[in-house]
Amino acid sequence: MVGAITASRMGYRRRKPVGVRHLVYIGMLLAAVLLLAVGFAIYGLLAPLQVHFKAMSREVPGGNDAPELAERTFVGLALSGGGARAAVFAAAGMHELAKMGLLQNVTHVSSVSGGGFPASYWAINEMPAEPGDALDRYFAAMLETVAKDYFNSIHMNQLRHPSRLMSPSRRLTSLQEGLQQEGFLNRGSDTTIADLPQSRSFYFNAVSYDAGRRFVISNARLPHPDDTLASRLPGAIRALSFSDKHKSIPAPSDFPISLAVATSAAFPPYLGPLTIEIDRPGSAESEFWHLGDGGILENPGVETLREAFYATDKVEGRIYSFDAGQRLQPSFAKSDISIFSRDLVQFVDVILEYATGHRATLYEALDEKHDIALRTFTFNYLDVEELLAKGALEQNDQRLWNSWDAWPTIGAATRAQAKTPASRLRQVPTGFSISADDRILIEAAARTLVRHSAGSFV
Repeated sequence: MVGAITASRMGYRRRKPVGVRHLVYIGMLLAAVLLLAVGFAIYGLLAPLQVHFKAMSREVPGGNDAPELAERTFVGLALSGGGARAAVFAAAGMHELAKMGLLQNVTHVSSVSGGGFPASYWAINEMPAEPGDALDRYFAAMLETVAKDYFNSIHMNQLRHPSRLMSPSRRLTSLQEGLQQEGFLNRGSDTTIADLPQSRSFYFNAVSYDAGRRFVISNARLPHPDDTLASRLPGAIRALSFSDKHKSIPAPSDFPISLAVATSAAFPPYLGPLTIEIDRPGSAESEFWHLGDGGILENPGVETLREAFYATDKVEGRIYSFDAGQRLQPSFAKSDISIFSRDLVQFVDVILEYATGHRATLYEALDEKHDIALRTFTFNYLDVEELLAKGALEQNDQRLWNSWDAWPTIGAATRAQAKTPASRLRQVPTGFSISADDRILIEAAARTLVRHSAGSFV
């Protein structure tokens, strides 16, 4: 009795055993969660076709570019794919070109995947014309915008719409909605092709899963194969666009820019494809086009600029190419070959490596045949390490990239992963988000490379 009283006073209570009823409730809850997960999985596989955009087949007159573009020197800007890493690299490089007064002369902009983030920001938000504080603030805002965690935006939009969880096609809409931010691709309503400035041609590159060719979403039409000048480029490597049998036309004026950027970044199997339904006059059935990440075929985005250039009567021009694509490494170290099952990008990199060599050979031959001088200045963030090894950088940059001492804001965890800041660049992953440390390094890489090449721009 005394023991019982003491235990009661001390606050102890004898636990009741878990009853059968409780076990049944727990089992029912787990079963409900499992059934819900299976239901979403089945829906993702069996869901009816997701049509993201509907368009009418039509013909419109007009040339390849606005009249004022035809009179200007061809200056292209190519912004590659590579997720947030590519977006930050391009934005920082554009800032450096703008400070030199070179970005202002660009007439044609071609972007792939992550490169579409700064390309669309530049298209929609007017840039100050002259170097100075206003220009610096403009690019600071651009960098903050393109470096946001869009993975988080996708996931939050999916939670609000659970039916998208297991449907990559519907998941693409979650990315599109993440891009529709006030001050970025939304001005009270979603911005469209009609909102792009006529002072430049913008090309958002995708791939047609139906034809295995580039597909371009643009405010300017690419040349039709029957055009005399366009015939200089072999038809097999020309891009598709919103064209019909007789005419090559720009994208519909109501096509959302957010959808163009999201489609260009829709890397399978996580995202996409985009589905466009085309209604053709006189036909009872619609036609469906399926588009995905343009980097699958050509990640730098240069090929579309070359196609646009070949369709002009110009013989000279230049292209600034910001390439943040990863390169194949000579060794997998101690990793098992199963790395391929965890890294689908590796397969794409192998194909791109092969295709890039063939493209370079083809374009060299075409340029020589038609007496064309199209200079391309290429900046790849991995070039920093190569230039450092050769001792080719300025003395201050050599010290900057060879030691962590000059990077006080970089965290200890990042420092521990690489011997030097330059070697850390190889480890920056591809994704819709980027860490604060990696963003600092990628920005600095772009600025270093543009400054290093400044003398060759003249």
